[in-house]
Parts: sequence; C-alpha cells; structure tokens
Amino acid sequence: IGMKRIPANLLPILIVLLAVMVRLIAIDQPYIDGWDWRNSDVAMIARNFYRHGFDLFHPQIDWAGAHPGYVGTEFPLVPYLAALLYPVLGIHEWIGRAVAVAFFLLSTPFFYRFTKTLFGRGAALWALVLYGIAPLSIETSRAFMPDMPSLALSIIGLDCLLQWTRCNRLSTLLWAGGATSLALLVKVPAVTIGIPMLYIVWHRFGVGLLWKWQLVVFAVIALLPAAAWYLHAYHISQNNYPYHIFGSGGLGIKTPSYYANIVRRILQEGVTWPVATAGLSGLCLVVIPSKSPVTKIEGHSPSRSAERYVVHIWLLSLGLFLFLAAEGNHHPWYQLPFVPPLVALAGVALDTSLRTMKLRGVAMAAGSVFVAVVALFCVKEVRIAYEPFDFSQREGGLAVAAHTPGDAQILMTDEGNPTALYYADRHGWHFMPGLTREHHMWTTPEDSAEAIAGVEECRKAGATYFAVTRDFEWYLSKEPYVEFGAYLKATYSQIPTGAGVTLFDLRAPLPQR
Repeated sequence: IGMKRIPANLLPILIVLLAVMVRLIAIDQPYIDGWDWRNSDVAMIARNFYRHGFDLFHPQIDWAGAHPGYVGTEFPLVPYLAALLYPVLGIHEWIGRAVAVAFFLLSTPFFYRFTKTLFGRGAALWALVLYGIAPLSIETSRAFMPDMPSLALSIIGLDCLLQWTRCNRLSTLLWAGGATSLALLVKVPAVTIGIPMLYIVWHRFGVGLLWKWQLVVFAVIALLPAAAWYLHAYHISQNNYPYHIFGSGGLGIKTPSYYANIVRRILQEGVTWPVATAGLSGLCLVVIPSKSPVTKIEGHSPSRSAERYVVHIWLLSLGLFLFLAAEGNHHPWYQLPFVPPLVALAGVALDTSLRTMKLRGVAMAAGSVFVAVVALFCVKEVRIAYEPFDFSQREGGLAVAAHTPGDAQILMTDEGNPTALYYADRHGWHFMPGLTREHHMWTTPEDSAEAIAGVEECRKAGATYFAVTRDFEWYLSKEPYVEFGAYLKATYSQIPTGAGVTLFDLRAPLPQR
C-alpha cells in the first residue's frame, strides 16, 4: 500500500533497524527484571567460560559450593559467544543482551523471505513490523537467554528448507540442516519446527520424500549433533554435583484453566489482542484463499496452494508441544515460537483488508493507526521487562562481594534464584539445599530446627558465610524461624555491611557462654 515509491529492499531494512533500536533501549540493564534468575544462570556460565579456559563441553554454575559446578544444559552457544567478547570488552550485562539482539537481527531477513514466499511482499512487510514490536519478541530478544537464538535458527532452517524445495540446491539444504541442528542444540523444544518442515517436504515430494537422499543428509545434520549433545549433558548431570540438567521436569498435562491462562498470555502479552485478532482472521483467509483478494504484487504471485498451510501446521505443532509440556510452559519465554506464525497470519489479514480500500491514502492511514494501536499495547506489556523486580538480590550480592574474600563460599537466601550469587561473584549454595543426589535443589526449611541443620550441613561442606538478603530478613525474626534467627546471632558473628544483606561469618563460631 503506497510502497511502490520506496525501493523494494529499503523498507524492510528500515523496519528492522527500528526494531533493533527499540531493543537497544536500556541494553545495559542489570539482571534484575522478572526473568533475572534465567539471565543470571546463563551469565554465570559465560563468566566461568571466560575464567576457566573456554571449555565448551563443561558449562559451570556457581551454586554448587566447593564443587566445579558442571551442569547438564542445552548447548551453551549463547554464553560462549558472550564469553568470547569478555577478554576484549570486559564482563558487562549489555554483552549478553546484545547476543540475543544479534540473533533477532539475523532472523529477520529469513522471516521476511519465508512470509513473502508464501503470502507476498505486502503481507511479509506487515508481518515484519509486527514481529519487530511483539512484546514477547522484544522481551526475549534483549534477554541473556537461548530462546530468541533458538527461534532465530529455527526460522532460518524452515525458510532455507522451503527455498530448497524451489531451487533444489544442495548448499541451501545444508544451510537448512545446519541452522536446524543449532536450533535444537541451543534449545531442545525447537524440535517442534520438525512438523512444519515435514509438511513442506511432503507437499513437495509426497511419498517420494522417502527416497530423497538429500533429506537423509538433512536429517543426519539436523538431529545427530543434538542427540549426541543431550546424551553428553545427561552424563554430566548424573556424575557432577549438583546433579542438575536444565529443562528437566517440563512434561506434564494440566487442567483446562491452566491452558486457558497460557493461551490468554500468548494472545495478550505475547502478540497483543489486536495482532491476535488479525492473526485469527488471517488464518481463515489462508484456509479459504478464494475469498482473499491477495493478488500480484510487483511481479510476485504468492502461492495459493496447500503449501501455505505450513503456518497452520506450525501453530498446531506448537499447540501439541504446549499440551504435552504444560509444566515447562509456565515460563512465558516458552511461548515465543508462537509469535512468528501468528504475526505472519496477521500480516496476511492486514494486507488483504487494506487492499480492499479503494483510496490508497485511506488504506495507509488505516494501517498506520493499527500499528500505532499495537505499539501502545506493546508498551503496556513490555514495561515490566524494564522494572527492577529483584533489585534487592543484586544489592545483597554486591554487598557480599564487598565484604568477603574472593575464595569465600556463600550460603545465600535466594529461593533458588542465582542473581545474588552472580553479583556476589562467589561460589556457594542456595539456602537451603540438600547435598545428596536425591535432594540437591533448593527447598524451604519447615522450621527452625531444619534451617539450623541446613546451615550446619553446608558449613561442614565448606560454607564460610551465610548471607540473608533484604527480601529474606524474615528468616531472622518471623515464625517459624525465630529460634533460627536467635541461634545464628548467638553462634556466629555478624559482619557489618551497611545495607543490602545480613552476613554471618561461619568460619569461627562464637565462644559459648
């Protein structure tokens, strides 16, 4: 709509540049937002790569006490890339966030080409705008987490496979296999992209796909490295304290209300209600293409075949994963893969509806108003990503760093959130842990007796300080921990820190009166 005056390649570039600029706002923000614990875990791994020799096959966290802290995790491409920059730029939050922004940027030309191939240039441009401002897209693409990189690689793999069915170039198929492999390595739920991929090759070759040796090569490249890595990660988790593998326990079916809440979150907080409504309209327009006035655009005639249903298949694949892995989907970033197919269908609806308007100026004004309304919704939903949700954990961690030696082992009150330990830059434990394979993750002590036993257990294992951050001061004075607080004050000396944390020295108990 009114786009013929703009060079064909300039408009998508401008759209992408604006989207990247949005993501650079507060790019140096500390890891204190609502997703701080996930960011801090990845940041720990990156810092340990930098300090301990860049051993890609042994990612390490800091909450394993005196142990090295090797954990089973997804292929640590994201923290490793950040760590490679640390020797030159230093350790800064903006580096980790910038890695995610870079992967978002990398995904945009492939998402645009994929949507343009199926639905035409107009729909692809609208989809690109909505992909750039979708709240969940903004939040994840500025977080030091593997979700946006995995989605970006999935989009690249899907688009390259679609292009291969048209050009039949082996190099394009190899790009598809390599990107898909990395997507699975970086985050295993990316396996959902396999169903729309299967649909693409089935639509192109039918049963003949079973005899296409190129697809065997693609499958080997895409699947074998991921299978090998996750076997390695499982072995690491079984043989190293804290015996942890990231992402475990995600499978499980929930109640209808649980799924309804996640669907609401996807539509409202993930893409916004206006885009969700447009996406559902686009879904119907693709199903009934004869009703759609999408026609020739600058010499490009988009496919009207059943191949366009790949976006529907993509959504169905994600819905199946959501149903089977409901437990893991309570984290909002797991819904990120819903964004591209939804905004692609919204792009179809926008392009179709605006083309029915006879006056170009009216159509341009209507499209601009829609984007402005969506932007307002986005600002409302994204605002929480910039709020200092866990300021006290960072404050407490920095206070610990200022008042303890570098080799201190810290027992930290944090409910399993590693942010305080990350900013303390110390090894230690979450309070309170268990030190056995059967009981190794954070749990809340039931009473003072169990809390005292937990502190003493970790002290025997090497803990030298017990840190109570501002958010957890009730451990020292509230029921059922009044006796616990009295025990700590009577048994261990307190180190004055000024603010942020109450710090007990566990190295030498006070003389008993």
